[in-house]
Amino acid sequence: MTAERRLAGYSLIAGLLLAALPARSEPLAELNNRAVAAARAGQLKEAYRLLQEAIASDPRFAVVQGNLARVVEEISRRDYGKALEVDAAPRELALKTLEPLAEAPAGAPSAGPDPAILTLLADWSGAWSAQDVAAYLNCYADDFQPPNGLDRSAWEALRRERLRRPRWVQVRIGNVRVVADEGDTVRVRFDQDYRSDRYRDRTRKELTLVRTPEGWRIRAERSL
Repeated sequence: MTAERRLAGYSLIAGLLLAALPARSEPLAELNNRAVAAARAGQLKEAYRLLQEAIASDPRFAVVQGNLARVVEEISRRDYGKALEVDAAPRELALKTLEPLAEAPAGAPSAGPDPAILTLLADWSGAWSAQDVAAYLNCYADDFQPPNGLDRSAWEALRRERLRRPRWVQVRIGNVRVVADEGDTVRVRFDQDYRSDRYRDRTRKELTLVRTPEGWRIRAERSL
């Protein structure tokens, strides 16, 4: 994948705002601060991953968004330097840390989906936006149940064609809610905003997710 294509993917994923219910503060502060440390150590891709997870964990994302934008900008600067065979000198990034909020009382209900679920949704919509077919298909479980009676190979062929056909794609999701939780299987619903050079729509979608050794994967999906 070229530097330009990678940057396009980063920029589109950076636009995702996965709106969960307010979380118990610590995930956002911890993930953000780990990302700051990773960026300062030159581990920009790890910083990017952590900031994406932080955005998904808590709606207090103003500081995190700023940090994410700076990390994406630095990734872009270094990638273009490599493309031009010019070494981009490292520079210190003006990133901000966060103070954790007060601990929630014992027994307080958990708020918002599991961050690992939100990470899968970010990976799925991000791969779709970047038109990265392999990464997109990797978000689906081996026992995924294609809609409309298609078998797996026919469904994959159709998805490859539809991901690659547009010149550009942007998929944003928000208002994520877990509507059923059976431990290793959950159902989540969210608003999906799809845009491309060919078509636009906004729909409510439901995914059935299953926990696998590789993490959460999509077992079934439908539009509501």
